[in-house]
Amino acid sequence: NNRAVKAYRKQPITFVIEDESVEIVMNEKYVLYTGKDNVIKISVYRVKKEELELSLSQGKIILGDDGNFHINVNNPGKAILFINNKRGKQISSVYFVVKKKA
Repeated sequence: NNRAVKAYRKQPITFVIEDESVEIVMNEKYVLYTGKDNVIKISVYRVKKEELELSLSQGKIILGDDGNFHINVNNPGKAILFINNKRGKQISSVYFVVKKKA
């Protein structure tokens, strides 16, 4: 009725901070799909691929014969990729939105 009213709402906010030492190349930036082989290329400044240890909060990730990483996830929501060196020091982490396969 054209009157001002008091309202309260929680709004989730996600901050994305780009790490210039890590380059991620994929079809749709920061989006993975369930039940599909998601192929991504990861380059870390001054670190060889063989020296990287990757872990995923859900699903699995493997280094393919093509030099790319292949990620498979089962549940929609989110997934976090942790990038460490062989000594166990965390280099970076990457947040992905996981959607159902179209």
